[in-house]
Amino acid sequence: LELIDELVAADYLGRIPPVERGVHGPEGVRRLVAHGRRAHPDLYVKIDDQIAEDDRVATRWRAMTAPTSRTPRYAGISIIRLLAGLQVESHTEFTNAGYL
Repeated sequence: LELIDELVAADYLGRIPPVERGVHGPEGVRRLVAHGRRAHPDLYVKIDDQIAEDDRVATRWRAMTAPTSRTPRYAGISIIRLLAGLQVESHTEFTNAGYL
């Protein structure tokens, strides 16, 4: 949480399917991360692939309930746009893999 201000621009807009109006600015990211940590305190995220080109980074990831878990709880792809080293925009799509 303490790094969010160093990584996220003031005018950041994150698009995540359950959040209809999007996630706005560092404070919105802070609330989203804090909520996720409360809901899933043992969540572990593994990056499977990451590709960067120009001002975009695409990441394919899985989230499990522990580093040793073999069953992902969520699986998704995030595309982030950077400006001057800060995240200014992101698009994330994911599925609740636990129900697949």
